[in-house]
Amino acid sequence: MDIVTDIPSKVFVDLPLEVILMILGKLSLRCLCLLGCCNKWLYVQVTFILQRKKYIGFEWDNRDLAVTTFVKRCPGVEDIHLKNCTQITDATIIAIAENCPRLTTINLYKCRVVTGTAVIALAERCSGLRAIGLGSCPNIIDATVIALAERCAGLTTIGLSSCPNITDAAVIALANGCVGLTGIDLIKCNITDAAVIALAAGCSALTRIYLCGCWNITDVAVIALAEECTGLTTITLNECQNITDAAVIAIAENCVGLTSITLGWCLNITDAAVIAIVENCAKLTTIDLNGCTNISDAAAILLVRQCGPFTILQ
Repeated sequence: MDIVTDIPSKVFVDLPLEVILMILGKLSLRCLCLLGCCNKWLYVQVTFILQRKKYIGFEWDNRDLAVTTFVKRCPGVEDIHLKNCTQITDATIIAIAENCPRLTTINLYKCRVVTGTAVIALAERCSGLRAIGLGSCPNIIDATVIALAERCAGLTTIGLSSCPNITDAAVIALANGCVGLTGIDLIKCNITDAAVIALAAGCSALTRIYLCGCWNITDVAVIALAEECTGLTTITLNECQNITDAAVIAIAENCVGLTSITLGWCLNITDAAVIAIVENCAKLTTIDLNGCTNISDAAAILLVRQCGPFTILQ
C-alpha cells in the first residue's frame, strides 16, 4: 500500500499552516523548488523559500528544470551560483533574466554551453548586477562583455578567466562603463597592455586583478596599475614573461597594502624585486616565485624573515 497516495488529498489541503511549514522545513531547497502541490501549499511553499534565503546555489546540478522552476517561483532571488553546471543552457539563463529583476550576483563558471545571447539578456533585464563570473565559458565574446559594460554600470566584480575570445575591446568597455570595478579576472585572456592601462585609468578603486598567462602584458601596463590603483591588494602575473623588476618595484612602492602577488615563471625577476616587496609590503601573506631562477637564497630568506608568516609561500 502506498501510504501517501492512499491518504485523501483533502487531508493535505486542510492541514493547519504551522503543520505545512513544519513539513516544508524538512525538505531541501532543491526539493522545494521541484515540489508539485495544491494552490494553498504552493503559496506557502513560495513564501517559505523566499523567507529562507535570497541566495541559491545549484553547483554541479546540470538540470535546466531545477533552476528554471526555482526562478519562476521565486522572483526575489538576488544571488545565484551555477558553478560547474556544464550542461545548463541559454534557456535557463534567459529564464533567470526574465524572472529575477533584483539579481545582483551570478556565477556561471564552467557553464560551457552558455553563450553571449543569454548573458546579454541578463545585462538587458538585470541592470543592478554587481558581480558576474564567466570563467571557462568559451562562448563568451567581446560583444557579451560590452553589453554588460553598457547596461550594468554598477558592476564591481567580473570573472573572465580562460575566455579566449576576450580581447582589449571588452576590457576597455568595462573600464569606461564600470568605473566602480574592484575585481577582475583576466587569466589567459587575449589582451595587451592597452586593456590594463584602460583599467588603470578608469577604475582607480581596483583592488584585485588576475593576469596569469596574459603573455602580451609588459611592465608599462603593470606600472600604470601601480600608479593609478594604489589600493591594490592582489595581483597575479604568473607566466607573464615580459614582466621585469621595474613592474614589481612599482607595485611594491605604490601599493603598500599588497597582501598577495604571484610571479611564477616570470623569468626576468631578480632579488631587486623581492627586496622592494620586503621593504614596502608588510601585509603580504601570499607570494609565488616558482620558476624564478634569478632569485637567490639570500633574497628568499630575507623575504621569510621580514614578511612572514605566510599563508602561502612558493
